[in-house]
Amino acid sequence: MASRMQVLERERILGSLLGHLEQAGRGRGQLVLLHGEAGVGRSTVIRRLTELVASSTRTLIGSCDPLTTPRPFGSLVDIAPDLGDRVVRAVADVLSAAGGPGDVFRCLLESLGASGRAGGSPEAQRPMLLTFEDVHWADDDTLDLLCYLGRRIENTPVLLVATYRDDQVGRRHPLTALLGQLATCPWVHPYKIPPLSRQAVAQLAAGRPIDVDRLYEVTKGNPFFVTEVLTTGGREIPASVRQTVLGRLARLSKKAYAVVEAVALIGTPAPLRLISAMVLEPDDAVSEALSAGVLLASGRDVSFNNELARMAVVEAIPDYRRIQLHALVLEALESSPNGEDLTHLAYHAEEAENSAAALTYALAAARHASAGGAHREAVEQHDRALRHAASLRWDERADVLASRAHECYLAGDVVEAIASWQEAVRMCRDHGDSLREGDNLRWISTMLWLTGDMGQAVESGRQAVSVLATLEPGRELAWAYANMCQLAAYTQDVDSVAAHAHSAIILGERLDEPGVVLSARFHRSLAGLIHTGRGWEELEEFLREAVEKNLKEQSAVFATLLCLLAMLNRDFDRAIPATEQALAYCLEHDLTTFAAWVRGIAAVGMLHRGLWGQAVDAANAVLARANLPSVSRILPLTVLGLVRARRGDPEQWSVLDEALSLSERACPLQSGLVLEARAEAAWLKGEDAGAVAEVHRGLAAAGPSGSTWLVGGLARWVHRTGGTPPDVPMPDVLAWEIGGDWQKATAAWEEAGCDYDAALVRLDGDVSALRKALATFTAMEARPAAARARARLRVLGVRQAASGPRAETRTNPCLLTSREMEILALLRENLSDAEIAARLYITRKTVSHHVSAVLAKVGGRTRYEAVRRFEKLVSGPEL
Repeated sequence: MASRMQVLERERILGSLLGHLEQAGRGRGQLVLLHGEAGVGRSTVIRRLTELVASSTRTLIGSCDPLTTPRPFGSLVDIAPDLGDRVVRAVADVLSAAGGPGDVFRCLLESLGASGRAGGSPEAQRPMLLTFEDVHWADDDTLDLLCYLGRRIENTPVLLVATYRDDQVGRRHPLTALLGQLATCPWVHPYKIPPLSRQAVAQLAAGRPIDVDRLYEVTKGNPFFVTEVLTTGGREIPASVRQTVLGRLARLSKKAYAVVEAVALIGTPAPLRLISAMVLEPDDAVSEALSAGVLLASGRDVSFNNELARMAVVEAIPDYRRIQLHALVLEALESSPNGEDLTHLAYHAEEAENSAAALTYALAAARHASAGGAHREAVEQHDRALRHAASLRWDERADVLASRAHECYLAGDVVEAIASWQEAVRMCRDHGDSLREGDNLRWISTMLWLTGDMGQAVESGRQAVSVLATLEPGRELAWAYANMCQLAAYTQDVDSVAAHAHSAIILGERLDEPGVVLSARFHRSLAGLIHTGRGWEELEEFLREAVEKNLKEQSAVFATLLCLLAMLNRDFDRAIPATEQALAYCLEHDLTTFAAWVRGIAAVGMLHRGLWGQAVDAANAVLARANLPSVSRILPLTVLGLVRARRGDPEQWSVLDEALSLSERACPLQSGLVLEARAEAAWLKGEDAGAVAEVHRGLAAAGPSGSTWLVGGLARWVHRTGGTPPDVPMPDVLAWEIGGDWQKATAAWEEAGCDYDAALVRLDGDVSALRKALATFTAMEARPAAARARARLRVLGVRQAASGPRAETRTNPCLLTSREMEILALLRENLSDAEIAARLYITRKTVSHHVSAVLAKVGGRTRYEAVRRFEKLVSGPEL
């Protein structure tokens, strides 16, 4: 395992080197210039290449050293004895001033030309791999030797590899001239070793409790830094990294090191104008610092090549000096402040221990970030402001808390938003400020329904109205009425919707609050649409108006709800473009909570249209996100459970149980959808009584004003069990299905693009319809429904051939099922059984069974070998 990790993502370069070595073995010598940043793994590649060719190739490695005065022919001295007595004598003559470099050049070339010739010893007959490592430290004689050999090596059986750090080779470095002289030779091949990709970093970090994104961000994929951080568990900057970085900087002049410190504290990229505020006339010092290979230049900016190096430098600066330097940066920024510098001003003010400036700039930066839709950044700035809020009055502090809560909500962290608003409520209540208390209670109410706690949401909303109604009517009361209208629409309390909408609209119009008026009108119409299915155009007009008025939150709420109802109603012509537009809007404005909800709705649409694999991927992508409110998890969990139920996969009830627990206190529409899915899952397992029980729970939750699609969809499963469906309003397609007109219902489902639903209806049809249903279920790998179709055909006296794997499985090179392909994809990420189980919401035992099946079918002894064997089967061998 360790050997494989060391050469991760180096297969292509190793393959190329093996190819060049094969050419050298035919007498066509090659020169490879292998370069990359420090720590990228040049020596690792050479070691691995040496291992691969050890039995067929002579391998010699000479190294250059970072000496103050490099030794003449430093990389050749150590390996000269293996190249013959003439080379040893020529080198000795040069070192004693008895001979010249030219003698060394000629002797070495003759020695290399003799390698591989017949007639010599078996050792001498083999081609040679000759490596000069770290030639960026080479003396002039070694560079001249490389130039001499590089122009003549074509007629030798030798692969000469010269490695160097390209981050230490500037325009004036002697090696640069050599590279130019060799560039036109067709047998000279430069290869740059890139840093590891994020996927490779994730493979190395698999099974460790570490944030892979952060690890990749701070190391930029540098293999040395990655492995050292993993060795220490990511808890601190490894001593080896610190020593490596500081060692590279040790030879810098005092002024150049001051430049490095300045860049470290300014942050990357560091504008030259700020560096100049800390280091007088820094140009030459910047050039010297760049030569150390830790900094990079881009225009008038200077950056560290990775964050870990910057952190190592910052850590080495004494506290007193760090404070002084941050104060200098702050002073320079204050001399020409602009909007983009507010974040830096706040940061440097805090680091300079200037609390007054930190508070002022943090609040300004929070406002700027919020206006630009950067809500997570706004939360961080509010946190900074609160750390320096000792000088604020209580009401000012309460306003900061409320503002922070609002940014948490927009950034998707609803739980943290509630905590901030609750703290603000306590503060306002203690000081008798009913206006702020009521407004914060209204916001808490909104957050609570996002967590799925509709009962507490309504109670908090009522408290808000009660507190605010004792004051002069203002915008806070208007919004409290609008909030109660919204909650009543979700609980389908039609009378309350109308009453609260009326109060909100009258007060909102009087106060010129368009958001209040639009929200009340939208939710009043929404209540009608849920029950009747009519009113789309009016609601879509409200959405357009909210977008035009730049009412971001109302626009996101309206768009999300319209997507949900369109998808529920199988109105894909409306739902698909609406979902795409809603997601784009939420992402553009950094409305994380609503973006996650829209993605969950999109997964429902994929489920209805038979795109089960895509639906599972979309659902898992939502569930993988941290800090999402409960309401955003209900639909993805329901999709996962229903796909598993339809496929006959295990672990369906665990996710459906979680979905139910989250939805029990949510709005009737959400809990009803979960119970409908559970009714289908029970029916597919042959548990008809359980299916009917789930239906009755769902109908009770939906209430008399529930969605016709929802109550009709619930009634459908009573029909499927053979019972008498309840008399509830429902769309035509469900009425035809339940009423026995299976031909008409089938045609309607097929026209809507719902093939699975059409196949379900065909179970009520004749033999031809049943055969079509079975074909559909088999193609979709819907095993429980297929079993019902076969059972129905047997009742009618029709014998069926034994079923085989679906077409997708038959065409797979290893006969892997779709679930096994999912497992294989996660094995490619080097995930453990526990991590795969968490990703797919199944048990570790189930994962183990699937992994065993994959290994057996593909033929690999290990997970890594199975992945590689499958990749080769699909795309052919790849080095």
